[in-house]
Amino acid sequence: MKNRLVGGAIAAVIAVGVLLVPSPAPVEAASSSCTGWTSRLVPPTTIRVLRTATRRTQTVNFRTYVEKVMPAEWGASHPAAALQAGAVAVKQYAWFYALSGRWRGGRDAAGRCYDVRDDSNDQVYNPAKVPARSHLAAVAATWTWSVRRNDVLALTGYRPGTSSCPGTIDGYRLYQRNASACAKKGWTAEQILRKFYSPRSRPAAIVVLGRNDMTGDWYGDAAGLTTDEASGEVVARLYTADPSVTPDAVVAASTRVVATLADGSLLGRGTADVNADGRQDIVQLVAGADDTVSLEVMKATGSGFASRATWWTSTAGQFAAAGIGLVTGDFNADGKGDAGILQRSAATADAPGQTALWVAPSTRTAFAAPILRLSAARDLFIATAISGDFTGDGRADVAFLLPDGDPAITRIEVAASKTNVTPETNGNLAAPVLWLLEPAAMATIKAVAGDIDRTGRDDLFLVRQSGEAARILAAVSTGAAFTRRWVYTDTANPIPWSAVKPVASDTTRDGRTDLLLVVDRGRDGDGVSLGVTIIRLRSYGTYLGSRVSWKTDPAADWTALDPY
Repeated sequence: MKNRLVGGAIAAVIAVGVLLVPSPAPVEAASSSCTGWTSRLVPPTTIRVLRTATRRTQTVNFRTYVEKVMPAEWGASHPAAALQAGAVAVKQYAWFYALSGRWRGGRDAAGRCYDVRDDSNDQVYNPAKVPARSHLAAVAATWTWSVRRNDVLALTGYRPGTSSCPGTIDGYRLYQRNASACAKKGWTAEQILRKFYSPRSRPAAIVVLGRNDMTGDWYGDAAGLTTDEASGEVVARLYTADPSVTPDAVVAASTRVVATLADGSLLGRGTADVNADGRQDIVQLVAGADDTVSLEVMKATGSGFASRATWWTSTAGQFAAAGIGLVTGDFNADGKGDAGILQRSAATADAPGQTALWVAPSTRTAFAAPILRLSAARDLFIATAISGDFTGDGRADVAFLLPDGDPAITRIEVAASKTNVTPETNGNLAAPVLWLLEPAAMATIKAVAGDIDRTGRDDLFLVRQSGEAARILAAVSTGAAFTRRWVYTDTANPIPWSAVKPVASDTTRDGRTDLLLVVDRGRDGDGVSLGVTIIRLRSYGTYLGSRVSWKTDPAADWTALDPY
């Protein structure tokens, strides 16, 4: 094993599986290229592997390579979060050396270049190995992830380690036994990767591509739902960023009735990948006629949305329709989007206000019974609730926007996911605490969540009213608070604030969330809607680029359109 030996052993066998040890330290110098892959955001399609038994180089499908390395390097019985962290480490170690400029000069007996060897000098690749279901699940769950330091793709070495959590931390290696111990304590894969790959003063970011991807190609999209007042029919429209299809064709194919709602029965709506297929689905909370509430799902099909299906129904009187709402997200970091039912009561002269969040975890085909994840003696009855991973641990948090004591100030509080959890408490939220005081009335702010600066933590886009125009502020997450940064203030080309509805989506597949503004095109002389235009403001991390007319839908009535 040469320089990858640990304690003189060629392989270490531990209770959770066989470990073979790649790079003990990053080696970032290189002379030129072999595969020469250029993207630091999307992994390569193939990799050139030296088959040491024959001294010949073989070109291997990159995902197959990662899936075959996993059973050799990571035992199948590691906890899921540790396996996910390991899948990222395996993928990114090989990806790093397949990059243009990262070739280390290796050639086979015939003089052909290779990126990595198939032995423990790099990572053990044996095409005869059969990955376990847990290996394949870990690779699939993390394929769009990358570990970055100072926004640069990191080299991800790993070693066996010890059985303590977190134990040894050097910032460059993932210690496998330690990662498993941390996973058993309730750490998520994101927490493990951040901890082990963060040298001093260079924190790691776990970046995920394609926020709001509804078609499964890692490009973020948007959806618009309209409800016919007379019939109650809900029509879903898809606005896709997919470069391989024409917008008109996709919108036409996806425009269909997906539900029929009784007047006033819709209590909330959101998006989440409830079946972990890489596509955002639409979830809605609906009041029934018999004093029940139901969670319904319109699954993304790749070109639109399926008709609604009921995934869970309460018992009569379990939730009062007044004061409840819906937030969606992966609250327990299992890779499946969940539905959170917010239950709120306003303070009265006789009783303080109360806020509770009941999370119905997804089983991929249904929602299980809701579990109480937050209970706070707070009056958040009129607050706007927005879910997002504001702490960057892979679990959904909830931000609340509400008026401060001064009506000209908006108070933004976050109920963050708890870090010291057990399997039973995984998904619990702490009581909301102040993250930002924004000097603007709540009625002048429209907010959506997304990772604006590619740090692996969600931020807030605050679309602020300035006279008749919209100015855009980023509330950037530090993991414990929001800091303010103006990101769009084009007064020469103003966007009408009263005629926009915001959507957050990574339409450029670069890990930064862009802002889409659905703009009303007005009405003709007969009062007929002229439809909507969707403006895209691309995120460059510290600012938004110039407005671009991204999509136009003349058939959508802005006043009836709910964009997601």
